[in-house]
Amino acid sequence: MDANDPGTPPPIPQDPPESPQESSPLLLPSLRIENFRGFKELTIPKLGRVNLIVGKNGVGKSSLLEALHLYFTDGAPEAIQDIFDRRDEYRPRAINGLSGTGTAPARIKYLVENIFHGRPKISNIDHPISIGPYSRESLHIRFSKEGLLGEYEMSTGKMTNRESERFTINAQPSLVISRDIREIREFILTDDNKGFPVLTIINIDEDTLTKDSCTNIPQSGLSNSQAAAMWDRVSLTDLEDEVISAIKILTKEIQRLGVIGDAADIGGRRFVARVDGMSMPLPLKELGDGTVRTLGLALALACQPDRAILIDELENGLHWSVQSKVWEIVFTLAERLNVQVFATTHSYDCIEAFQQAASRSREPAYLIRLDNRGPELKAVSITGDELAYITREKIEVR
Repeated sequence: MDANDPGTPPPIPQDPPESPQESSPLLLPSLRIENFRGFKELTIPKLGRVNLIVGKNGVGKSSLLEALHLYFTDGAPEAIQDIFDRRDEYRPRAINGLSGTGTAPARIKYLVENIFHGRPKISNIDHPISIGPYSRESLHIRFSKEGLLGEYEMSTGKMTNRESERFTINAQPSLVISRDIREIREFILTDDNKGFPVLTIINIDEDTLTKDSCTNIPQSGLSNSQAAAMWDRVSLTDLEDEVISAIKILTKEIQRLGVIGDAADIGGRRFVARVDGMSMPLPLKELGDGTVRTLGLALALACQPDRAILIDELENGLHWSVQSKVWEIVFTLAERLNVQVFATTHSYDCIEAFQQAASRSREPAYLIRLDNRGPELKAVSITGDELAYITREKIEVR
């Protein structure tokens, strides 16, 4: 094999699918995705505490994070909205014949067709989206041309049989979300008075909904309000020291952190830092994008135990020389607080830093390579000695 040939895949055999042990402490020990975006069927037999996803542009890394976001939130409205917004799908202009404001039916058609594999015509969507592990119940999303005819209690948003305060839902196209056979949510697809699509949520079986168990960190990082809310949870606890230690990797001069301002202020709440040699605190953003990025990662890990964290392009804003230390923080906090991490990257420096931290971890960590060079998209999981060999020999896996 030519190690310098980017078109030559590493000689790593793919593990056959197998059912994980029920005692696995991971939130998601394996993964199968069907009929979502570019995935007709994608299987990943084993996942680790920390997982780094690689592959060429357009291969499906972001779609994989989207699928995980839907799974860990039971298809929460915020997750659905976020998926549409990040791809500019919620309000498309001059796309697929839509111009100006377009018509609501055309926009609803556009939204629905885009999330199902192959973008089938809305009249031909017969198979649901399925996301989940091998041995546990999966999340299913199906399109219903007429929606569920149920009754809706306006005060709570729950299905009800009460005689008072209820009305019958008219037949409307909808997305129905279920855990195996239990329907838990329905999104009625309607339009507002300006012709834009609206997702009206009905919680059918709220008692079975999974608590929000996922934090999603986009390429741009956490917003000021998100980071400030997380800081409120760790401030004056032992975990505050962990967060300060993390950002000192990039800026050793930082002594303390604080949040100032009010949510109603222009710019909202924002971070300031006390720095050696300065009599007044500085806005944290003056200390660089890398410091802000590392703060977001550390906060998400420190104040969200027993959750999953999704990180799009972890290396953004981080110089290659500090990435190994940042990965050490990710691994340490993830193991201690029972957090499962899924990150993507385009950087070989990030892969090498990941391998260095993984080699010192007590739990398995996987490099997951998405490959679409064959007739079907496949995922190859690489760990341990195989991962060390790839980084040592500089074999291209991105």
